[in-house]
Amino acid sequence: MPILTSDSQVDNTVADELTIKLTQEEFLARRINSLFRDIVRQQGNNLRVFGSVENLNSFSPEIEEILVNHYTGVMTIFANNLVGQSLQNARPESIFMFQQLMRDNISNYALSQAVTHSDIITQTNQRDLEKAINATQGLASESIIRGDGQIDFPEEFEHEYFDELDDRVNTIAITETQNAAEQAKIDSVDALIASGVIAASAIRKQWNTILDGREREWHNEADGQTQEVGIPFIVKGEQLQRPGDATNASLDNIINCRCTVTYTMLDAGVVNRDASGNVTF
Repeated sequence: MPILTSDSQVDNTVADELTIKLTQEEFLARRINSLFRDIVRQQGNNLRVFGSVENLNSFSPEIEEILVNHYTGVMTIFANNLVGQSLQNARPESIFMFQQLMRDNISNYALSQAVTHSDIITQTNQRDLEKAINATQGLASESIIRGDGQIDFPEEFEHEYFDELDDRVNTIAITETQNAAEQAKIDSVDALIASGVIAASAIRKQWNTILDGREREWHNEADGQTQEVGIPFIVKGEQLQRPGDATNASLDNIINCRCTVTYTMLDAGVVNRDASGNVTF
């Protein structure tokens, strides 16, 4: 997963990154699934005891903590993998600057995204909770009309919620892992450039699509698209700095996206280096 020196390395890098992402997705899915099930069971008990459920905003801090830890872990893995040996011959001050930049980048991303996304997830949980209650109320009415008697409302409510839980948890795990991984690579390259380890003119980025029959048509078309660092990819007519970039993209361009970006060094002659191998400008 480091910065590549030839296009022949792309396929192996994409496969390796997908494996890491899948592992991290599974880890996040287990944590989110466990928390969501605890929340629903608690709301089921509230229905039994009080006949109502509580507002779910109180659970937002738990979701936020899970996301902060996940983002931090994923970004650290992908940043370290991309940097590889790039710092091996760098000046000590460049290494220090790079490390400080990445600490700040990872911390800022993890904290800001966790707050925003935990709120979104909580709001969706609240909506799904109300949807499950309404569906259960419908079942209860139908049961009475049929003469079957009353149903166990809290139990049926839990079943209604759990029916769609796995798909939602998987979507969260894929999307959040993808965003953290791909942002870590952008931040790493930017930090290498800012600290003078590499020159922006010496790097190209390439969009790589997982071509397994499940990809979006427009992501298939984007496969292999190459841009300079800082220049967005054009995908379905929208500008994306990376897969999952929601800045200017519609949801159908980013949700459940499994694409990845690789970075390749151009010919060594593009970069001016001093006797120690450091980039000079």
